[in-house]
Amino acid sequence: LTQIELNRVLFLLTLLVALLAFGFWVRRRQESLYLWLAAACLAWSTNSAHLFAQRVPLPAESWWVLVHGCTDLWIVLLTQFAHRLAGVVRPRLELALWVWVLGAMALYGFIELAALIPVSSKVHAVNVLVVLYLIIQLAVEGRRDPVAVMRVDIDIGHAGEALRQQRLEREHRIVEVAEA
Repeated sequence: LTQIELNRVLFLLTLLVALLAFGFWVRRRQESLYLWLAAACLAWSTNSAHLFAQRVPLPAESWWVLVHGCTDLWIVLLTQFAHRLAGVVRPRLELALWVWVLGAMALYGFIELAALIPVSSKVHAVNVLVVLYLIIQLAVEGRRDPVAVMRVDIDIGHAGEALRQQRLEREHRIVEVAEA
């Protein structure tokens, strides 16, 4: 498996996770964490597509603005997901991150392509700080409620079991129709 092939496989797996999370959200719309996870996976997939894409459907400047913008968007969406997962309410922080990511995307759109890498590298440094915040936040929540992370696994397990049960019922109906 070459590096490019590995990136393609990881891209497809991330898209699969996005589709699964979106499917869970469609069935359980009151639980927005699935939608935030799906959106974060889509942003990461868009960002990682540049690792193997040979022909892109956009001009180079637009493509690189999209790729770097999705890097920043991913961390905001991941924060939204993590907050919902941990039951944390931080509207001012979330608003600040949205303002930051929209400002970053606008900045990327206005600067020359040659300046994009040095500028985006500085902007991406905020991502590192947000990841550190998320690690600390989830560690604190994990101490406070050690079962919190397991709830998502249980929800995913229940959703998977429900989908399996629907498939079995559908197959049973098909057999009944065929026998009739």
